[in-house]
Order: sequence, then structure tokens, then C-alpha cells
Amino acid sequence: MNMQWKTRLSTVLLASSVALGVAPAYAAEPAAAPAAEQLYVLNSSTQAQVKSVLQEKTPTGWRIGAVIKLYNTSLTASRIPDYELRALTTGGAPYILQPSAANPKSIPPQSYVELSYMAEPDTQADLAVTDLALVDVNMEVYPKVETLLADAPVSAKVWHGSDAVLPDASLKAWSESFLIPGITSGLKYTAVSVTKQFSGQAPTYTVQMKVDNPGSATETVPDFTLSGKSEGQSFIGKRAEQGPVALNPGEQKYIHFSITTTNDAKLSAFYVLTPESFLKQGQTAPSTYYIGRIGVQLPSDNASASGSALPVYEFGKPLAVDPVSQAISPQMAVSLMGLQWFENEGQQYRTVVAKVRYVNNGGSSLAVPEVGADLGNSQGVYYSGVRMASPVKEVLPGLGAIVNYTFTVPKSEKEEQFKFRLLEPAAVAAPATASSTPATPAAGTAPAASAAAAAAPSAAAAVKSPISEAFAAVQNTDLGTTTLQMYPYELKLGSWVLTTVAGTNPATRAYTYTYKVKMSLDVNTTDEVVADPVNQKLFMQLENGAGTRLTYKSFALTGDSRLMSGEQTIAFDNGSTDQMEAPLVLKIYETISTPLGDAKRLIAELKQ
Repeated sequence: MNMQWKTRLSTVLLASSVALGVAPAYAAEPAAAPAAEQLYVLNSSTQAQVKSVLQEKTPTGWRIGAVIKLYNTSLTASRIPDYELRALTTGGAPYILQPSAANPKSIPPQSYVELSYMAEPDTQADLAVTDLALVDVNMEVYPKVETLLADAPVSAKVWHGSDAVLPDASLKAWSESFLIPGITSGLKYTAVSVTKQFSGQAPTYTVQMKVDNPGSATETVPDFTLSGKSEGQSFIGKRAEQGPVALNPGEQKYIHFSITTTNDAKLSAFYVLTPESFLKQGQTAPSTYYIGRIGVQLPSDNASASGSALPVYEFGKPLAVDPVSQAISPQMAVSLMGLQWFENEGQQYRTVVAKVRYVNNGGSSLAVPEVGADLGNSQGVYYSGVRMASPVKEVLPGLGAIVNYTFTVPKSEKEEQFKFRLLEPAAVAAPATASSTPATPAAGTAPAASAAAAAAPSAAAAVKSPISEAFAAVQNTDLGTTTLQMYPYELKLGSWVLTTVAGTNPATRAYTYTYKVKMSLDVNTTDEVVADPVNQKLFMQLENGAGTRLTYKSFALTGDSRLMSGEQTIAFDNGSTDQMEAPLVLKIYETISTPLGDAKRLIAELKQ
């Protein structure tokens, strides 16, 4: 290229007086680029601006992509001239970028369009794109005449695909609000939380981001995603919300991103990526690549990860629920009523049971919230909770409902205080590849293999983001002798007598022994709630002096066959012995059904 092209045309900086969310057909004032963006005057009505530049390595050479905005400041539609876009490199060689077959042919009045270009030079030489040159080539004369219309320096704009690294100094701090550069939108974004779970064998990070519309017009969240950046790798995520997300003036909403990585990846930051597309001549489907706009630091792994920065929760008090979340109605009060250890006999794990109460303070019935839960220890390890299925589906005005969550934890877990979190679910599409390589590669080329894509599930995965949290101590169980507590029930035990019943086997004339208990019992609920009639039961077990179980019986606390208040005679008829046992111990448990079987908690031990 002739070096005289380096003589640039004059440039102008225009302050935008019109918000260009979706460019209108007509506007009160000429369309202009966002404030402090550099414009290049091409003619009396057309101005150019560089939106994005890609330069990434491919197996056979390089891929160079660019997107140019053309603004029409006139009151009539303007035809797009056949300009030639060239990428200038440090090696001195210019590369002509081919226009996308999907590029528009004209610019509406008082508006702008975006033009996509790409070149794929098959060279292994080191290249660095420094400038983009718009050139008018007059082929009507001989020799042809080339006129440089604009020469834009783009070294600072070039995005290097999966190899791109944003400097630490430019990264936004976690929870710091930001706008997305290069996008005409006034929406502000704040990274709120990140959770880690596994999709198959691969870790998946879910990032919850708050979107705030401080403007005076309704705006729709533009198309962008997040990538997780680790050393030498990038893992592109997918946004959970599949449809358009619109925000009215002053409104706030959450959006979620799911990023699947490899097991050995250590993320250092999250990058905000916007998609660009290019359609080759003769093809029907465009290829897509991503351009990084801004980065966010990961939250520090400190005391807040375990919840020790939170005050210790007082059971029964209302839990603060994120007001931006739509998962729990503002008319619904939420409280954690119990967090207790349950045992699993013969297993090398234990169960923690959390009892959450939802009280309807409104004037009409509300559905029981479909939210998840997890527990985090001081090392930042989180145990996923299972929400126990229940026939209780709605909460009547003035009443409450109990939802049980069970957490399977190893026996080695010695923590007595956990960070309890309620989680809002969001359905997430299958993750994209971890490279910015176009989805439809050019003929003769192949996209780089993605370890994250191989590890990611093909089906949609469920992710959850925290909407409420509390630092709660696991409650100790005091063995009762007269009052037995198993929320929402309270059992008051009066007198009790344990007797042995002898019988004779007609065939062998040998004696057999069974047992029965006569007791005075008062069963009440301590709260105005609808209790789970399925998963929570009372369990009695009879043991001999050596701790061997002789017989047992389970009792429902709701329904027609429930354990009733008053004088009870309980016959243990599911087991017998051939010799009389004494002394005997009656153990009373609360049991909760879990997907792994019943877990039980000892609440009383009555010795004969």
C-alpha cells in the first residue's frame, strides 16, 4: 500500500444528543455516534466509525474481522458506496477484507447501519493489525485510482479471540456498576453473585448480573454473553434468559449466565462479549465470533464466601429476600425454622435438614415458591439441597406452609455453622464453544477444539442464583422426656408403660415375646402452618440393653391414620423374640424422607 495513505483525513468528536437504542427512521436532530467515539467523515452525509476488530489465529493462518458503523446524517436514504476496507499490519502488508453477504445496501435517513467484513489470510507470519483503511477504488480509469477516505488506528481495539487478555487495571471490581462499551445502550450492569455446580463431570459457573435502567425510556437488554478467562483459555457461556428482557424506566432485573469450564481451569476474570456475524458469499448460514468489551474481577474468596461476615441468624425471624428477584412474592414472609443434623444408619454420610416457613400475608392464595437451597461451610464448599416434594402447593392467606430441604454431607464435615442460601432457579441453554472461532468455519478450515464444549452437556442445565442468605448454627437436640420438639409439632408425653406380651407357638409350644407401649400423649402444632403430610413422621424403636433393635413402628402425624392425642396403646407387631428381654429402651425419632432413604433424628430416649 502506498505510504501516502497514512495521511489521515480530519476527524471529529461528536457528542450524542440522541440515544440510539434502535435507530429511528426520522429524528429531531441528526444521528450521531456516542460521546467521545471517533468519527471519520466520508462525504457530506456519511460518517464512519469502527465498532470492533478481530484478529485470531487459525490452524492455517489468521482470521481478521471488522465491523464498521456508517451514519447517515441526511434526511434521505443514502446508498452505501462500494468502498474497500483494508487491514494494515505491522509487517506492511495490507489485507483486503471481504464484505458480508448480509450487509445492507443503504442507510436509512437519520440513522446508521453496521457493515461486517472478514479476511482469512493463509500465512503463518506474525501479524498485528494496526489500522483499518477505507479506500475508494475507481475502476473506470486506467490505471485505477485509489483514494484514501479514512485511516483509523485500531491497535487498541483489536480482540485476539480466546488468546485475548484484558489488563488487570482495566477490570471492573466485583459489584461495581458498568456500561458495556461499543453498545448504544444506557443500561447499567452489576455482577451480583457467582455459584459453582457440576454439569456431568465439568464445573459450571453461574453468574447473576443485575441490570438497571436509569433512563426515561424502555430498553431491551442487548445480545451479549460472558466468558470465563483462565490462563491460555477462554470459556464462552450462555445467557439463561432465552427471550428478550425489557426494562421499564427505573426498573431492575436479573439476568444469568452459565459458563462450563474444564476441571483444571482456574478462572481469573469474567469478560463481557458481544457477538458479531459474517455471511460468506454463496453460504446460507452466517458464522459468529465474539468481541470482548469489558472485564470483571472475580469476587475475593474471603469470609463472605462462608457467611461468617453475616450476623448469626435467629431462627424464626424473617429472612431478607432480594427485592429484585421475582421468585418469592413480597406478600410472602420467609423464615428458617430449623437446621438440624439427621443420621443415616450404616452410611458414611449424614443429612442436614432445613425447615423453611412461608407465610402468606396477602389477601389471596399464593403458590409455594419453587426455590432451591444450599449450605456453605467456612472453606467455601457448598452442599446442594434437595427440596422435598409435597402435596402442599399453595399457601392460604394468613397461613403458612413448611418446605423441607435435605443436604447430604460427608461424616467428616465437622462444621456447626453454615451459610444457608435460598436459590432462584433459571433454565440455561447448552454452553457454547470455548473459542471465539466462528460457528460456521470457512471451507478448508476447522475450528479449534474446545475442551469445555466437549465436557458440556448437550441438554439444558438448571442453574440457581442466591436471593437470600443467613449464617445459621446447626441446632442441638435436647432429648426430651416430657416435651418432644419436631417443628411444627410439639408432643407432650404423660405417663408411659412398656410391657412384654408372651405367646405360644402352637406347633413347637415355644414361647415368643412381643411388646406394646401404653402412653398418654398430646400432639399439637406450634404454628399456624400446613405441615407436610408425607415426608415428616414419628418413628419409635425398641432396643435391648445391648442396643440391638428388637422392633419398630412409624407414625404419620397428619391424616386419618395419624398418631392421635390421648391414651395410646401401641403394639409392636412387626417383630418378636424367643426370649424375654430386659431392660428395654424406647427411642423416639423424627424421620424425614430423602431421595437416599429415611434420615432420622433422636428426640427422646425412654428407659424402662
